[in-house]
Amino acid sequence: MKILFITAFICLFPVLESCKKNNDNKINLSLLQYKWTLISHNGEALRYVGMPGDYYDFETNDTLRTHNYNSFDTLVYNLSANGQMLSIYPVMNGIKSGTAIIYKIDVLTTSALIISANAGPGVNILDSLRR
Repeated sequence: MKILFITAFICLFPVLESCKKNNDNKINLSLLQYKWTLISHNGEALRYVGMPGDYYDFETNDTLRTHNYNSFDTLVYNLSANGQMLSIYPVMNGIKSGTAIIYKIDVLTTSALIISANAGPGVNILDSLRR
């Protein structure tokens, strides 16, 4: 019985370790910097399901290039020091706006990115992306 317990523990230990939460709560920037496929964009009055070719491309130079609603956009993004908040700034005529929409990173894995924001009274945004 003791050998069975030890064998089970040895087999389950790697599984238990892989499920352990990371207590530093920091987002790995290299996970974010990728060309993500847009699954959906949900706002207060907007429900948009991503079409083939829709994406968010978080480039390594803090530039975010997007394609959705049949249009392209270039933005600037900054990740907060603790890696939980993502500031996205519009760019007009090549100049970064001083006002950002602050997104909370709800999920960031090697295959999924979910960000949410409160863009004003009663206006909540939720974007779902995947690799």
